[in-house]
Amino acid sequence: MEARFNSDRMTPCILANSQQVNDPNSPGMILTYIDQQPTYAQIMSVGSVAFLLGQSTEIGQITHKAVMRWTDFNNVTMFSFLLRDRLAPDQSRFQQIFKIHRVLESDGLEWWIEVELELQQQAAP
Repeated sequence: MEARFNSDRMTPCILANSQQVNDPNSPGMILTYIDQQPTYAQIMSVGSVAFLLGQSTEIGQITHKAVMRWTDFNNVTMFSFLLRDRLAPDQSRFQQIFKIHRVLESDGLEWWIEVELELQQQAAP
């Protein structure tokens, strides 16, 4: 059973766009986050049906969904990420990085948007 949206469970996150720049120390690229905007979101894991249907798409696996306050759709693109700091049970901090795949209006009102996410990385900040 999927969790339901509850505005009391919103956590602080950062909505950011990504940009690749040349690494000065190697022939590779470095991913940087630009246009960072603080926001609040409730991030929930998707149910098994949504996860299995998300695997059949070519865009990647949809592992989570989030509900967040309305933001202009022009700011959210396929290069957008949602960053969230978490506290582990041992009280250490780590960061979750989610890639945004799809953005939907929630109930057709410009108050909330729903985004489908793919968990990219969990690491110590």
